[in-house]
Amino acid sequence: MKKTEVWTGKGERTGAVQPSGTSPMSHFVRLKNYLMIPSSLKINIGDTVIWRNYQESSVLTLTSRERLFEDQRLACGSNMKYTFNEPGSYNFSVKGYPQMQTTITVK
Repeated sequence: MKKTEVWTGKGERTGAVQPSGTSPMSHFVRLKNYLMIPSSLKINIGDTVIWRNYQESSVLTLTSRERLFEDQRLACGSNMKYTFNEPGSYNFSVKGYPQMQTTITVK
């Protein structure tokens, strides 16, 4: 495994262990038709997930059950990025829409 610098989004960098032979990747989660697509995702340490709101005429509030970040209000067309530096299973949802959920597993 090699050590990779990862930007945390808070103006700082941290060391993360990236599996050998891989580079950090970006993964996309779409908020559309009152669903999160995909509803589950498996990623590596150091990868970034980008949530994008495609729900026209809606401002959606993305939440992290594990409180990885403060609730994020996303207008249609806006994004939110988060880089995962710790292994585990993380759950996300949209306030007021119980069917809008996704689980991200970091290995």
